[in-house]
Amino acid sequence: MPILHIANTSFEQELSAPPSTDLLQHLSAHPMYLQLQFLPFLYGNPEDLVFTTVQPELGYFERLKKLGFTPPQFHNTLPPSAHIEAWGNSHSVGTWAKIHALSIDTPSWDVVKTVNSKAFSFTHSPKLPGAKLLTNWEELKAWSNQLHGPKILKTCFGVSGRGHFHLETLDAPSLKPFVQRQWDLGYPLIAEPWVHRKCDFSTQWTISKKGNIEYLGCTLCENTVKGRYRGTIVGNPKELLNNYATLLDTHIHEAKRLLKFMQALGFFGHVGFDAMIYNENLLHPIVEINARKTMGWVALMLYRAFKNHPIRISLQDRKQANNSLLPKHIFTHSNREITFQKHLCVETVDL
Repeated sequence: MPILHIANTSFEQELSAPPSTDLLQHLSAHPMYLQLQFLPFLYGNPEDLVFTTVQPELGYFERLKKLGFTPPQFHNTLPPSAHIEAWGNSHSVGTWAKIHALSIDTPSWDVVKTVNSKAFSFTHSPKLPGAKLLTNWEELKAWSNQLHGPKILKTCFGVSGRGHFHLETLDAPSLKPFVQRQWDLGYPLIAEPWVHRKCDFSTQWTISKKGNIEYLGCTLCENTVKGRYRGTIVGNPKELLNNYATLLDTHIHEAKRLLKFMQALGFFGHVGFDAMIYNENLLHPIVEINARKTMGWVALMLYRAFKNHPIRISLQDRKQANNSLLPKHIFTHSNREITFQKHLCVETVDL
């Protein structure tokens, strides 16, 4: 049975919303999701299939071949049979597979939501000094008065800097709507001191359906000051982390402990753990858990394709469009053209 890749990078949007069966609507909810649907052409096998809701520009696949890729087969209609390999095990992709009689293996949606919540990683891993879960305004006021210095509030299902609130004063007009929306949904807020980040890194893993845990590798993360994704570097971990390399073992120890717990809860699939080194070279071993494929995982797959030569994947502006690994523009079913401002590029680097 052929593998059918679906890059449902709208996955986090589903985590924080009521269960939805409309996968196609999620895939089209934002231009970024439309562009990222083409990620599997970078890591799928040539005999695999990739389903997207839109058409790429003419010449996209030729560009990939010139860049050294042998992409999977493009499909914007459904094959009669296939096994779905999704970016994230969302409720909508599982329902969509069932409706179209396609094969898929997914954990229960409740388990997927549990392990992806920042409240889960916060509760079951070491915390930053002074960090706390907040469930109401009184707790927020007390915490803010006790903890001096810059602070940040995080939602349970924010990603890549979205869902963060940099707290300077309790009088900020946008604060109450931000916190109340999460509490009304029944989610706590993760409240942490704002620390000086020196290094962000991640490790990538898989848990098989049988429960086997596999370590795939380590990546160095490049983020903006606000935590937005900029790029990923892959290479020898000792060279990547340099003076911080000894801290990787501590992170891996914590990651393995969490993976065993996640496996016992019934989760299987891809897992990425984010970690950071901050202030006076202190390690925050588990910043968050991404129980899905990640850009770090994509970078590791490309690293193998580049025969383990250190590489950097990054988001670039339109000047680098001719080297873009993803479409520069796409066409919807109504033949509407959407042009993208950011482009994913890869380059070899020296560490």
